[in-house]
Amino acid sequence: MGAGAALVAGCLSDPPQLDDPAVQGDYDDGDEEHRPGQPCLLCHGPDHFPGPPGQVRFAVAGTVYPGIADDENDGLEGVTVSITDAEDRDFAAISNAVGNFMVQVDTGSNVQRDREPGWVTIPFEPAFPLRVTIRAGTDEQEMRTKIHRNGSCAHCHGAAPGADSVGRVYLFEEVP
Repeated sequence: MGAGAALVAGCLSDPPQLDDPAVQGDYDDGDEEHRPGQPCLLCHGPDHFPGPPGQVRFAVAGTVYPGIADDENDGLEGVTVSITDAEDRDFAAISNAVGNFMVQVDTGSNVQRDREPGWVTIPFEPAFPLRVTIRAGTDEQEMRTKIHRNGSCAHCHGAAPGADSVGRVYLFEEVP
């Protein structure tokens, strides 16, 4: 995976909550499979709404794809996203049917627990920078750089590689 420096979110003309509901999912359904490939923390981050649609806050979230230029609806299920924070604490989520994974914080707990497919809750706020490796079976990609401040993968990993994006988070150099 490549390093990203551009702000993909700055390219979005309208707030994501104004997009077609068929694309983003229903605000009330708790659908962890909506909006694959979009910057999750725009709605589910610490600086968004205190209520729907940002009612659930994630520390880290994104979508994993088979290849770097795959369509937003072609996410990869069953990929383990392993993350280590600046304090060497490890946590992991497994991507769901659309390739999404979400990491929520519950400081009132003392163990990591799975909630829904792709959704994990950890007992601490991750300290940046973060190191990330994704794997499925014997296939693995390690992110070459660290995540320094934004836990929304699509912040740097937009739809197509270019000046504003390093391309999708992907597992395979070439799609099998």
